[in-house]
Amino acid sequence: MGRGRGYASRDDFALVFPNRLSVGISNLGVQTIYGLITESDASCELFFSDGPLNKNVTPPSSFGTIAFSLSFEGDYPGVVAFLLNNGLEPIAENRDEVHPLVVAGGMAITINPEPLSAFIDVFYLGEAEGTFPSLIDFLIENRGAGRGELLKLLKKQNIPGIYIPEKTAPTPVAVQKAPPGWEPAHTRIISEEDAFSGAYLLEVSRGCPHGCRFCATGYINRPTRFIPVSDLEPWIIEGAKITGRLGFVGAAVSDHPRFKEIAEFALTHAGSFTLSSFRAENINDEYLSLLKQGGQRTLTVALEAGCEDLRLKVGKKMKDEVLLKAAALARSHDIRTLKIYAMVGLPGETDGDIDSLIDLVTKARREMGRGVVNLGVSPFVPKPNTPFQWEAMASRDTLTRRIRAIKSGAGKVKGLNVSAESPKWAQVQGLLSRAGREAGRWLAENPGSGDWNRILKSPEAEAILGAKPLGSRLPWDFITNVPSPRSLLGEAERAKALNPPQACPSKGCEPCGLCSDKSN
Repeated sequence: MGRGRGYASRDDFALVFPNRLSVGISNLGVQTIYGLITESDASCELFFSDGPLNKNVTPPSSFGTIAFSLSFEGDYPGVVAFLLNNGLEPIAENRDEVHPLVVAGGMAITINPEPLSAFIDVFYLGEAEGTFPSLIDFLIENRGAGRGELLKLLKKQNIPGIYIPEKTAPTPVAVQKAPPGWEPAHTRIISEEDAFSGAYLLEVSRGCPHGCRFCATGYINRPTRFIPVSDLEPWIIEGAKITGRLGFVGAAVSDHPRFKEIAEFALTHAGSFTLSSFRAENINDEYLSLLKQGGQRTLTVALEAGCEDLRLKVGKKMKDEVLLKAAALARSHDIRTLKIYAMVGLPGETDGDIDSLIDLVTKARREMGRGVVNLGVSPFVPKPNTPFQWEAMASRDTLTRRIRAIKSGAGKVKGLNVSAESPKWAQVQGLLSRAGREAGRWLAENPGSGDWNRILKSPEAEAILGAKPLGSRLPWDFITNVPSPRSLLGEAERAKALNPPQACPSKGCEPCGLCSDKSN
């Protein structure tokens, strides 16, 4: 395997998002890490699966540190491919002193880093604003150290959130949180190639108060934090100057207690803003008027399931009439497109639930008048550190059959369009989400599409995707400063009884243990 030239310095970063530039450049995690690196004394260049942002940059092998930002398990094969394609040994124990140090972090890594442990030298678990700057400072201070020496020194530093994989079982590592008053994540590099057409993106909240039982973000990013309006205003003004178009980002944007003020301030200074989605229960005439003034052409809501009981089981308390009211309000404000997200393969789902979904979105289509409804369907993937982490993932046959039923039923309704994610790739995501170190063997093969078919049929993969006894040990149990196993078990039991989840207020609660120092 090629070694590349000797590295220039350990604080010379190649920041890699192993997917297309159009996807990665609008990722606020990437933008934040880039800012943290470049605002120190370190340097940074951005790389994507389809090439570097700076076309004149030297190869990644010439950098002292390669840092992967990973928010999605489906990008794990891209990590191995990126290293191979750039002449670098993918297996960490086969790299020597002159190789770059390979670091990884991001949401997918934070909930379970073990599938990539064979390839990564150093993991960072948590929000970047926590202690990642301490890692940058460490690399600046030791910029001339060889890779092995650097790892020895780093182990002695005991920087919180740092996980260095070894052959022995991992010791506890605490997920790091941003300090109070952190700078909101925002766009630092503008590209017309991004998924938001050059909008200036700004984080307005972190975490989510609702506790949907399938959502890792709603649990790993606890407690819910809404950024004060006074902290957002300077960035709204900055974004208005740079692009004139704002995009507000967060898992609970419309839950911000001062959302109206934020929207009005954006209209005053930028004249245009957009949201990726809006909680259906929060939709009213006033908010839709603001969205329309901001240039929003599509209203996007998450339904998740067609039956109220199944929605309640997964943690969505939304009634059918809430969706229908949202559709009617969208029509009254001349918003012509309603985007609805739903899942298939949810725990306890039946064919009758699929019929209910078709029926409900058909009614929503009627409420839209001359407008259209676009239904996006995703297979449910049981994620680590959620109440559903012990659940089985539905078989590919079941997922395929139910998606076909939805498409068949929706195909009879004019103006109702359906798109669906691939059941196969959803299962690959599930495998890489729930696996331990055994996943390294599959990833090391650098599998193509056909190879994953073989892997998914193996007894080992079927066991990983199957149900686990409630409370059983899991590969990511060494991660701490996350909701306690007891709280997740409690939510799993509440789901069986069709009780709503316990919400996550910003302060003063006990159930998950995070705010009371009783997490695992």
